[in-house]
Parts: sequence; structure tokens; C-alpha cells
Amino acid sequence: MAYKCDKCGKKFDSKKETEKHEKNCKGKERDKIKRIAESVNNEQFDKLNSSDKNNYVKEWFCECKTCGEKWHYLDDVEKEMKRQLTGNALIGLGMCCNPCGAIFSNKSMDLKREIDKLKQCPKCKSSHVKCEARYFRKHD
Repeated sequence: MAYKCDKCGKKFDSKKETEKHEKNCKGKERDKIKRIAESVNNEQFDKLNSSDKNNYVKEWFCECKTCGEKWHYLDDVEKEMKRQLTGNALIGLGMCCNPCGAIFSNKSMDLKREIDKLKQCPKCKSSHVKCEARYFRKHD
């Protein structure tokens, strides 16, 4: 009879071995590795047809070349900020002579800073960063 770890699915011959393994098992890390394995890079994504591309979400994985810090963010976050920036600019154009136009100008500056922060190291604030896009299949 085979015994299986509830966290990672690894099989063992005895219950004692399984229990010993489960004490130190890092099942969540295995899920993370599996998730990365399910992702595709830019080159693979470009080969997909347009209907398949709609089933993927883009995520940026960044690494600071100064301190080695790693972080990631969804591309949709940056796109939404840019949409808001464009909207503020259009509203601001209509209010160039209106004192309230300054509010939209200030909001635009804040959004520009936030967009820049996405591509800046959160630890040392360096802009010497390498970012790589990965695409993950959307799950229902």
C-alpha cells in the first residue's frame, strides 16, 4: 500500500516515512514551481493565435541589478494607471484656465511617479532593473 503526502502528493511505502516527510514538506513551494512551469515567455506567447492569447495574463518579473532584489507585478496594473493618466490629461486640457485643472495635473504627476515605481527597486530605489514578461494561463 502506498502513502501520499497531503501537501505535495509525493508517495511513500510506509505511513511512518510519509509522516516524517510531511513535517518538513514545503508543498506550497512545489505549487509555485508548478505555476512557473505553466507560464510561457514572450517568444512562446507570440506564437499563439489571437484567441489563445486572451486566455493568458501578463506578469512582469523584475530583478534589481544593484542589490539583487526581486519583485513582480501584473501588466494590467500598469495599463490601468496609464489609462487614468490619459483620462486626467484629457480632462486637464479642458480645464487649462480653470483653477480646478491643477487638481488633475497633480493627480497626473502622482500617477507618473507610481508607474515609475513599478520599474524601480522597492529596496534600494535603483532604476538599474531587468524586467522579463511571463504569461500565465487564466484558470476558471
